[in-house]
Amino acid sequence: MKLGDRLICFCLALTLSLTSAGFAAAAQKPDGGLLAVSDGRGEIRLFWFPPLGQWPEGGWRLSGEGQTVLVSRITPLAEAALAPLSRDEIEDVTELVANLPGPADEEGRDLLYAVLGLNAMSSYDRARALGLAWVLRDVPGGRRSYRVTGLGADGKAGKTELISNPVDSRVASPLPGPPQGLRGQAELDGVALFWQPPPQDSLAPVIAYHLERFDGGRIPAPLPDSTLILGLEWDREHPTHRDTLVPVEQEVTYQVASLDLFGRRSQPAATSFFVPDLAALKPPAEILAQAEAERVVVNWRPGDNPNTAAYIVERSTSYDGLYTNLTPRGLKPDSKQFIDTAVIGGVNYHYRLRAVGPRGNLGEPSAPAIAAPSNRRL
Repeated sequence: MKLGDRLICFCLALTLSLTSAGFAAAAQKPDGGLLAVSDGRGEIRLFWFPPLGQWPEGGWRLSGEGQTVLVSRITPLAEAALAPLSRDEIEDVTELVANLPGPADEEGRDLLYAVLGLNAMSSYDRARALGLAWVLRDVPGGRRSYRVTGLGADGKAGKTELISNPVDSRVASPLPGPPQGLRGQAELDGVALFWQPPPQDSLAPVIAYHLERFDGGRIPAPLPDSTLILGLEWDREHPTHRDTLVPVEQEVTYQVASLDLFGRRSQPAATSFFVPDLAALKPPAEILAQAEAERVVVNWRPGDNPNTAAYIVERSTSYDGLYTNLTPRGLKPDSKQFIDTAVIGGVNYHYRLRAVGPRGNLGEPSAPAIAAPSNRRL
């Protein structure tokens, strides 16, 4: 399956899983739903998603208990809802809205709904810009449900109607749990981070995570991909994220927080560890052993890593035999040659190099170069 096909399948599966399973407890219809959470201080956040193929041309009407109209019409691309978005995000949501209510064929419609769902569920600001979310403020206390009704182009109520789970504006809904099992692992090209999703709340699913890295100070380092959209589950055997810009030879701290579809952030999980420069342990390239009379000249091209402290030269009389360190004090990292005179003519010698790190740790050996010196002619 091609990468594009896998992405399409992921988007569709993500959308369908959230709209059918995640909304089941709150929605009347299994393929669409309205969810609500409270901050406990009078604010109610609402998020909804229509059933497949039932995108209302005229937007939505939001009502409270007893059919009391709270917002007469909520439409995509409202100026106030676009304000928090970047220029690129505005272009994305504008293009999505331009393609609604969607193609006539089922496959094209499902794909559009998958992309629409992924955009809405991964960012609450995007959901508001798409006309699929609303924030109510200064709501009186009391446990109540809310209702959104799809409107036709003429502004009249259509057949699509979604009812939320009941919430009390004075009782805070639980925040998402933090990621589970956060750990970091230094690699040659950076740091691999591993974590697993928290236990899912069907009324506020987590599909995104916020990543921060602290390099010794209190201000997090700027990361190009600090918000990660990962979905509901992933392969535990592979890194959840790779940080290829991490500074080396110092201690760093990572904090990862869960983000639910209302944009609420969990308490962060944290891990701290020292990041060695593993690239400083790479052996030099292009090792050549040139046999001469009663000596072997070993040449190589040194690396340019400033954290490489030295090189050592090792020798053996067999390819996979016991190697002896010929330079126990090490050679300078800019060294290019070693001449071995403690040799016997006619013997095959295998030479390999290792890099020494800044704390005296040894890297893996290079592939050996082979040479057989001759005896000096009398």
